[in-house]
Amino acid sequence: EKIVVNLLSNAVKYTPEEETVQFSVSADDGQAKIRVRNTGTAVRKEDMGKVFDRFYQSDTAREGAGIGLALVQEIVSLHGGTIVIDSDEVSWTQFEVQIYLSPEVLTE
Repeated sequence: EKIVVNLLSNAVKYTPEEETVQFSVSADDGQAKIRVRNTGTAVRKEDMGKVFDRFYQSDTAREGAGIGLALVQEIVSLHGGTIVIDSDEVSWTQFEVQIYLSPEVLTE
């Protein structure tokens, strides 16, 4: 739930009016795949490695505490999953999360 809420909140925050937020989720082989894509504001290549840093905000960032994506990455890691960011650096950004659904993979 925290993963979805934070990814969707970020996408909505950085999507101007008349642009699009897409959300999809699927499950297969004991894994969930969550994909959130927004248009209008893209993450630049030089920011991609930093967006998961706690309190990081690019010079074009809007207001916010800057902990949402760091929290997402931490939760994904605890579930033994992965999170990948993709962007054309101009008009869209996509986050794709894969996590295991089995509680046995949770780490302490």
